[in-house]
Amino acid sequence: MAKVSIIIPTKNRSEILARCLKYLTCQETKVDFEVLVVDNGSNPNEKKKNKSMVDMLKFGVWLEKAGNGPAVARNYAIKQAKGEILIFINDDTIVNSHFVENHYGFHWKHGGCDVGLVGKFEEHPDLTGDGVMKWLVNESKMHFQYRVRNNKVIDWWYFWTCNLSVKREFMVENKLWFDQSFPTAAWEDIELGYRAYKKGLKLYFCDNIGAYHWHTFTIGDLVARFYSHGRGLFHLAETMPKNVLPPLGKRYVRSFMSIVLGIIGYDWWRGYYINYLDKTKKINNLFQLEIVYQKLKGFEYEKERNNTNISGN
Repeated sequence: MAKVSIIIPTKNRSEILARCLKYLTCQETKVDFEVLVVDNGSNPNEKKKNKSMVDMLKFGVWLEKAGNGPAVARNYAIKQAKGEILIFINDDTIVNSHFVENHYGFHWKHGGCDVGLVGKFEEHPDLTGDGVMKWLVNESKMHFQYRVRNNKVIDWWYFWTCNLSVKREFMVENKLWFDQSFPTAAWEDIELGYRAYKKGLKLYFCDNIGAYHWHTFTIGDLVARFYSHGRGLFHLAETMPKNVLPPLGKRYVRSFMSIVLGIIGYDWWRGYYINYLDKTKKINNLFQLEIVYQKLKGFEYEKERNNTNISGN
């Protein structure tokens, strides 16, 4: 029986997944592990490619769970997992050769069921040279920023499923499942982190368990990303206490920012600004207005969508 289960949701990203799996085949460890790849609704051609790759791995487990976002996929994988320890990564994660060994070693050292480990996650240096990525990683200070001390207990909001391990027993016995109302990969892991913290989970950080994010962003990608964040933020605001919500999760902050955007006429001139960024590839901190704008749009879309669903039931 596997001691470690690595859970990877994926959808229509066979080339990215291939790179992720390549690095997992290079593990220097005697620990038995399995890799559960959960297809979350890929098109037939991509699904065929993904399944073929996973079937070729001696430690690969292919699962299908078409649903509304990675929360559904991860829950399904947790139920199928055979490992004592669950490691969560994404299909655009690439890991070093001691990744499994180090996660397992931490849990072997901390024998209690109520501990979790967050490893460092950062953008691969080969991808940070252009204007968009340089701003996102080096200038905005929003992308995978850790304000923590190594080998110390950290706050629950670092429960990020890009490089995270927990005991399966703790999750299952405490009925800690990802909230499947979250439609996208945004906030669903942090929401679970809060509930796990309330159940007594102690979360540690180790910067030696490195993993890289192999994913470049265009201006359009960032716009879509923060719109998705807004959608997830709606569900966060619906489920978590107001005192622990991020600023835009609070109604008065959203109202205030909506007024600010209205006063400066951002909706009118934003098109010119986005076109300028597309042409020059020189993003600047004025883009913070676009981030707020997209998060508010995503929040309102999800609010309306859920009100429609509720009224239709």
